[in-house]
Amino acid sequence: MKIKRLLSVLSFAIIATTASAQAVDINGGSSWNGWQLNGTSNTLGFYGGGSTANVYEIYTTQFTFNNHNVTGSPGGSTGFTTPLTPGAFQNGNRILGVGIRHISGSTSITGGAIVRFDLDNNSYSAASSVGGNDGQVSSTLFASQGDFNCQFFAAGVLPTTFVVFGGTGNFVSAGNQTGNHAFRGFSQSSTGVSYQMFFDLTAIPTVYDTGVFQAPYTVGTIGQTYTMSIRGFGNTDSVVSIVSPITPFCFGDGTGSACPCSNEATPGSGTGCLNSLGTGGLLTASGTASLANDTLVLLGSGMPNSFALYLQGTQSGSGAGTAFGDGKMCLNGSLERLGTFSNAAGASSVPNGGSPTPVSVRGGVLTTGIRTYQVYYRDTATFCTADQFNLSNGLKVLWTP
Repeated sequence: MKIKRLLSVLSFAIIATTASAQAVDINGGSSWNGWQLNGTSNTLGFYGGGSTANVYEIYTTQFTFNNHNVTGSPGGSTGFTTPLTPGAFQNGNRILGVGIRHISGSTSITGGAIVRFDLDNNSYSAASSVGGNDGQVSSTLFASQGDFNCQFFAAGVLPTTFVVFGGTGNFVSAGNQTGNHAFRGFSQSSTGVSYQMFFDLTAIPTVYDTGVFQAPYTVGTIGQTYTMSIRGFGNTDSVVSIVSPITPFCFGDGTGSACPCSNEATPGSGTGCLNSLGTGGLLTASGTASLANDTLVLLGSGMPNSFALYLQGTQSGSGAGTAFGDGKMCLNGSLERLGTFSNAAGASSVPNGGSPTPVSVRGGVLTTGIRTYQVYYRDTATFCTADQFNLSNGLKVLWTP
């Protein structure tokens, strides 16, 4: 069925909702909603300094930043706003969260927590046994050009040092640039020692460019798959491999196909084509796309206060989009309606308090793999084409078991 025909016969049952971007707990570790438990340090790999007595849990989360904020009163950074490097933690940026929660043994981390990013997945691996020396974890012996480390001071998990590698054992430090890093840290001690650390993967390569690190000391390309070595309690290191489950695509900023009326958004904004408000519809997501524990939340913003239809596809076509109404259709394959909601302050979300059914249930996602998502929304002002609707950017979401 043609997309336009499909949308023309839809019955729009509008459900009022209050949008919320905060689908992931950011509180230093007093709770972990929206996070995925990867395992414990004694199951994720040991190195020469490993210990069965010093055990901690490793959590990760990935989301697109959209006015996220810190709740409660954790120790550490002063939030995501001040002081802040321009371009870091801006709406639309790709954020990785890494959490560690103490279970048993030592609660100390000498020098602070360290997260080492292995962008080519060839530097860090778990040792074959506790105390083994075959785990590649030494920052002075194992690293590839473009890999980098972020270190947090032990007291209060404040960001301190950023290190980038120009090759094996070849690195330079940015020094103590607290407040200028594109990463943040928060801690809790009231419910047991825990850290939550956040990395702006969109901003890091530009914040730490050749203006700070002279070539070849530049951050490599942060792809959709990479490996991290995480130093936690008792100076025990663990390895976690990350596959980014949420990838924005099909933007209305002049990349890919053109917008219908030359209504391109600002390059790099990550939105769809401009609407009558002069903004582009932005679709972001947070939570975990897991069939066993679906906490995925789709959040649309930058739209008029009309209705918004959330769509799921099975393909993305070329990824460039096809002119459709005042915007671009990014989805292809088999389309499913996830629900129609009224925007408040230009935003809506699915699921939400008034309609809590998970995305996987709405979309009939029964098997792992990629699904694509987009928001189709009404824009009744005379603006572009005779069609009174527009669309957001698209999202590719990898569903895991």
